[in-house]
Amino acid sequence: MKLPPLPRTRRLTALLAATVLAATPAACGGGSDAAAPPANGLPTLKLVSYTSGAAAWIGYLGQKKGFFAKDGVNVQLVTLPAGAQATSALLGGSLDVANLDLNNIGPALVQGQKFKLLVNEYVNNWQIISKSADATKPLDSLLSSIKTVGVPSLGGAGTRFVQYLAQLHGGNAQAIKYVVDPNGASQVSGSTDATATDPVGGCVLENQGFKSAFSFLDLKAPKESYPAQVQALIGLPALSYWSSAKWADDNPKAVTAFQQGVKDTIAWVKDPANGDEIASMLANTVWHVSSLPGPAWTACVKSTVKQFDPEFPPAAVDTWNTFVKATGVAPNGLPPASQWLATGAPQQ
Repeated sequence: MKLPPLPRTRRLTALLAATVLAATPAACGGGSDAAAPPANGLPTLKLVSYTSGAAAWIGYLGQKKGFFAKDGVNVQLVTLPAGAQATSALLGGSLDVANLDLNNIGPALVQGQKFKLLVNEYVNNWQIISKSADATKPLDSLLSSIKTVGVPSLGGAGTRFVQYLAQLHGGNAQAIKYVVDPNGASQVSGSTDATATDPVGGCVLENQGFKSAFSFLDLKAPKESYPAQVQALIGLPALSYWSSAKWADDNPKAVTAFQQGVKDTIAWVKDPANGDEIASMLANTVWHVSSLPGPAWTACVKSTVKQFDPEFPPAAVDTWNTFVKATGVAPNGLPPASQWLATGAPQQ
């Protein structure tokens, strides 16, 4: 089951062309002092820090709480806007590690470029937000009724997951029109029927009266009620930390320390006792959403942290292979995991 190819986005174009950009390190969004790592004799690792969503939370919190330094590496956060720039910066050597998914980096792996997945960051967190009346529909009915969906980017993961869901539920994957709408403005204005977004984007829209119609993180029906291929997408490792294979091979101690630092940070973040502190720390950063008042922001943070998980189990490789083939990201599948899964990557 292969979906027709989607329009190329800047992200995919940058990957396929393997464009090497000269990314300039900057201070971490949110006022971090990360650009000046302490002179403690530990190796320094340059980690991307995206400017929106929750993808940069673990790097920021782990650095601020001292988990990375405790485990043996200084993390220097480098602000970049998106995955295309991060992938190019990895190729150019101005960045050591970036969190990307296999929609981003799969085409580069297929073309023979050498990257290593060091440790996972979070699982599949996509959700569909709709009007209240549509949110009560079973998923197959919802997918057959919506005509327009807002997505962060055309051809990105949000588009592909919605298309794949529609096809797995017997619908026409091309019957839905996709509109670039990274902040949900089109849904608020009534221009779209639904929005594919992450947990933070969902919080914003739900605060404006819309409802979650489907979420991979918060299922409305028993997992067993969904088609087998949809079940495989639930809990699927999504965004992972990647480096060039050369950097990983040249810096084994930094890799091991970073893997442990991510595990320790995620364990701390997922402890319910730390929810208020996390929300408070993030409230003073670029990732804080001003449209969410204090209690709503705290609730959003506490509901979002459930997505973090450092493991990339073997079964995920098969699921990603099925997905990238079906969606046209890598029609012939990915290279063997032994070529891109780093030594020590948590799997169980």
